[in-house]
Amino acid sequence: MQRKYLKKENILTIPNLLSLIRILLIPFIIWLYCAQKAYLHTIIVIALSGFTDIIDGKIARKFNMVSDVGKVLDPVADKLTQATLVICLTARYPWMWALLALFAVKECLMLLWGYLTLKITDTINSAKWYGKLSTVVLYAVMMILILFVDIPEAGAEALMLLCGGIILLSLVMYGRFYHAILDQAPSGSQQQKTLRTARNVVLGLIWVGIIVICFLHRKELSAEEIARYTPGNPWLAGIVMLALFALKSLSIVIYSGVLYAANGILFPLPVAILLNLWMISGQSTQKQKQSIA
Repeated sequence: MQRKYLKKENILTIPNLLSLIRILLIPFIIWLYCAQKAYLHTIIVIALSGFTDIIDGKIARKFNMVSDVGKVLDPVADKLTQATLVICLTARYPWMWALLALFAVKECLMLLWGYLTLKITDTINSAKWYGKLSTVVLYAVMMILILFVDIPEAGAEALMLLCGGIILLSLVMYGRFYHAILDQAPSGSQQQKTLRTARNVVLGLIWVGIIVICFLHRKELSAEEIARYTPGNPWLAGIVMLALFALKSLSIVIYSGVLYAANGILFPLPVAILLNLWMISGQSTQKQKQSIA
């Protein structure tokens, strides 16, 4: 099959030029936010970038300028801009690092799935509604946090939690979409072997990352330290504790007794008992699945 996405007429188009402009605006966003502390001007440049993102798609569809190069360049410009906003805000909000890690994992997996799909079907897929929703929510949250400097800590944490949840939803939906395509490859084919190898590499990297992080922060994995770093909002604190227990299920480094003790420090006795029972039931369910497997 002849590949057409590198032809000149598919590269030199108005939508692709607008995507390039968005990439060129990134240094101005960093300069305005980090160096000048001009938050209103930062929002204006971000809004301009978002406007070019909206009109380039409309122009591409209306004037039949949709190209495979544009399908790649447009999301690259979006992701670079989004990553820039998240990185800029990590200086003000420590929890933004967790959001940045989730964002990075999602985009790396998207890149891997897109590459494997291109190898198998010789096509590049456009963004889906859940991807667009993730983009809109991330832009909205970042712009609110940039513009409203004095937003309460609990409000900022809630916005970051919302953004992280939508990113996770998008990751799951894209995973189902791409795996439905990749499973169509003939069994035993080179594509299937590549997919299995990629899965093993990704899982291996996740395990290595978890173990390295836990080892580097092993002194902080005590009940007192976990309680000290847990958010003050009780609902968010409960979600964080459940997330830590989920992390524990992926790594042998975190001892579950430390999490049970931290719950006792953080929460009133009835709440701590309920959380610990939930964790214990989850642990027993996991062991049953492993025994069946």
